[in-house]
Amino acid sequence: MGLPTSESHIAEAEHSGRFALPLPWKRMLLRSNGFSIEASCENWEAFPVLDQSSRKHIARSANHILRETDSFRDFPAFPSEAVAIAGNGSGDCLVLLAGKSDVYFWNHETGKLDIADVNYPKSDFEEVDA
Repeated sequence: MGLPTSESHIAEAEHSGRFALPLPWKRMLLRSNGFSIEASCENWEAFPVLDQSSRKHIARSANHILRETDSFRDFPAFPSEAVAIAGNGSGDCLVLLAGKSDVYFWNHETGKLDIADVNYPKSDFEEVDA
C-alpha cells in the first residue's frame, strides 16, 4: 500500500504528461499513491504519481506514471498517445488516451486496445478530504 499523496502532486503529473485521470482514480491516489484495483477481470497495480514531499514518498513513487509510460514506449505496439496508469506484472497495462475519458486495457503481445471495465470501490465515489 502506498502513502497518500496530494492534489498538487496529481495535478503536476497530469500537467506534465498532458492527461487527465478519472476522478475516482484521483480519489484513490489521494488515499494511497499506488494501489491495487480490479479491471477487466484482472488485478492491476496502479502506478503512483511522483511525490517528492519526503524521502519515503520519493522512494515509494519512483515507478511513477510518467516513468512507467516512458518504459512502455519501448514496446513497438504501444500507442504514442497513451499514458500508462497501471500494470498487471505481465507486460500489459491500463492506459489513458488523449482526448478520451475511458480507461483502456493494452495487450503488449497484440498491441490491441479495449475499453477496460474498472471496478472502482464504492467509497471512492464519495468526497475525500485532501
